[in-house]
Amino acid sequence: QMLQKLVGMNAFMYFGPRVFKNLGFDANLFQTLANAVNMVFTLPALYFIEYTGRRSLFVFGALGMSISTITLGLLGIYGTVGSGFGDILKPKSPWIGDVMACMVLTFIACFASTWGPTVWVYCAEIFPLRHRARCVGVSTMTNWIGNFLIAQFTPVLLSSIGFGTFLLFGIFCLNALVLGWWLPETSGVPLEQMGLLFDRRLGTDD
Repeated sequence: QMLQKLVGMNAFMYFGPRVFKNLGFDANLFQTLANAVNMVFTLPALYFIEYTGRRSLFVFGALGMSISTITLGLLGIYGTVGSGFGDILKPKSPWIGDVMACMVLTFIACFASTWGPTVWVYCAEIFPLRHRARCVGVSTMTNWIGNFLIAQFTPVLLSSIGFGTFLLFGIFCLNALVLGWWLPETSGVPLEQMGLLFDRRLGTDD
């Protein structure tokens, strides 16, 4: 749950308009497009979460987010000129700004169709029945802790390291890719057998 926030989705939604305003784009237009992409791409997850399973959504979503954030960070660092992140940043080439905008929207689409909804489903079904309510509550708490960290520290990071902030998000996305690859598939597994499923994954089954 916390990793779902640390990949940077809320940073894009909270501070994306600031990023695009610095690049000379219309901040309100960006916010409208971001919200529309977020809503539209959540719908396919309702189908694929059962058709392809949770694990594949974790893996492909994290891969797409990793590519998007790392590309955005590198283009921002090496493809823009400006005296600071708080000032207007000019892309060195006209296509750079367009690619950066596409990377942001691609990230949002990847998140909305995979890690956004799937994490909530996965966390709701993996815990033992006798501890399920308490564990889900704790996992939800960590989600909000992650949200707090993103809201508090993203402005600081943007001011200090600029587009390097998105490389940091890229590292968390790569961690999400590794975790998604490791996690067992839970689609079609009865709740009573979840403990055995994770025992096998951890190698602790008797």
